[in-house]
Amino acid sequence: MLSPIFERFAEASPITVMLRATLERIFSAEQLDELFEATKEKQYTRDLLFSTVVGIMSLVVCNIRPSISAAYKAFESKIGVSRVAFYSKINGIEPQVSQALVRYSSEQLEPFVEELGGKQPEILPGYRIKIIDGNNLAATEHLNFGFWILDFGF
Repeated sequence: MLSPIFERFAEASPITVMLRATLERIFSAEQLDELFEATKEKQYTRDLLFSTVVGIMSLVVCNIRPSISAAYKAFESKIGVSRVAFYSKINGIEPQVSQALVRYSSEQLEPFVEELGGKQPEILPGYRIKIIDGNNLAATEHLNFGFWILDFGF
């Protein structure tokens, strides 16, 4: 069933193979596009799928490409839309879509984090803590700060 090359790789690095398979299942194009369709309000899909945008953005997030522009350029022929259309899609992603993607990722990956002993203790038991990173604020571009917000549910 599996090619001999794949079998040798799985034997040499089983964790890598399992991680890749898990991430490909969780972040499949079908799952991501369904998530988009279920949460979007105004945005639409014509030629550029949400899963394609997430795939390109993941290259930047994981430091595989240094910028969105570099990632776009590397896969321009496979993306199928102009640079302007690509950036318009990114800029038009509605907050609830981003929120749903983060929530979905968290829900899907939490069992793995717990199983591997990576769950961190609560900072303030009984309170939800939100950490905001201010790296990308235009007025403070050169500052690297973050702060906590206590969420009392008001």
